[in-house]
Amino acid sequence: MNLLSIPSHHNWMPATNEQPFEPMITQAKDKLLNKYRARIREGAIANAKKQLAMRGVAPGELGPDELEILVHDEEVKLRSRLKNYSLAALIAALTLGHF
Repeated sequence: MNLLSIPSHHNWMPATNEQPFEPMITQAKDKLLNKYRARIREGAIANAKKQLAMRGVAPGELGPDELEILVHDEEVKLRSRLKNYSLAALIAALTLGHF
């Protein structure tokens, strides 16, 4: 069957209420976000351990809530740094594209 034999009224696109790729895209997005969050969390825990070591405090000396607050603060710092690096990389790429 060649393209010329397909009737012009043949609809090769899915109907608007049919979205066959949406679940697959959503799953891929969720997987990527979970991986991103896990990496941020791991980095934040490592940074929190470094902060505690610099202060001379053992993790066991703090309660779970205090540790969670410390890790959360480190997560916020990491996300902020990543956003800044991403923005800087975007600006650099756009600037280099003009030369």
